[in-house]
Amino acid sequence: MGVCRGTATLDDSEVCNGDCHIDWAAGHCDCLGNVVDVCGVCGGSGFPPGWTDCKTDPNTDKGELIKKRVIEKGGAYYNTWLRVTLVWENCNDLDLSVIEPSRFMPIEHGLTIDYNEPLSYESQGHLDIDKNAVRC
Repeated sequence: MGVCRGTATLDDSEVCNGDCHIDWAAGHCDCLGNVVDVCGVCGGSGFPPGWTDCKTDPNTDKGELIKKRVIEKGGAYYNTWLRVTLVWENCNDLDLSVIEPSRFMPIEHGLTIDYNEPLSYESQGHLDIDKNAVRC
């Protein structure tokens, strides 16, 4: 925070004897009357061209994004024999059902792993992230 000497006072942009007065009630974020855009940038223009949100650069490797999300949510990414990941960009609750191969009956399939049966006692396969089961 700035400090002025003598009788000078700070304006809203912390300039001594400046004439900046931000109209916070009107939603302005600077002396020019700009407002904060959807990405939280004062005077910004929203999503950068080609982007679908404020965080994800469309030029970023999708595999790296998936790995980052799985690890951040506490899922198993490394040391798995098989990993199935579904990624989407909204709050819809999409569910996967994975039918595992059976070790005992080669013609028939094994158990189904899904939100109803999140753990297979045969293979130890499990559902580790169900992101939108609770509102996001």
